[in-house]
Amino acid sequence: MPKKTKKQKILAILHRQSQISNTLKTSGLSSNTEFVKSQNEKSNYGQTLTYSTPVSLVTQAVIKTKSPEVDYSYGYVKKDLIKITIFSIFALLLQGMLYFLLRTR
Repeated sequence: MPKKTKKQKILAILHRQSQISNTLKTSGLSSNTEFVKSQNEKSNYGQTLTYSTPVSLVTQAVIKTKSPEVDYSYGYVKKDLIKITIFSIFALLLQGMLYFLLRTR
């Protein structure tokens, strides 16, 4: 994908700004509204929570699902290896015969 030109980047920024202003106009928000919370807000970290209803912990045994017993057949691999071996031996023998015949002439 080709890189964007400077003109395309500027047009993209203008398009995003117009989209934001359109959404602000339709939702009734002003452009000064903060979309990100400030970091100075007080957090509730470290405070304990109290519940009005008692919480009970229920432990249940985990039931293992039964995996289907599948019998994989790899008989074709043995046949393929035998074919590869036979053709490799044939190729080596042919090469040896050609070397011997061409060398003696």
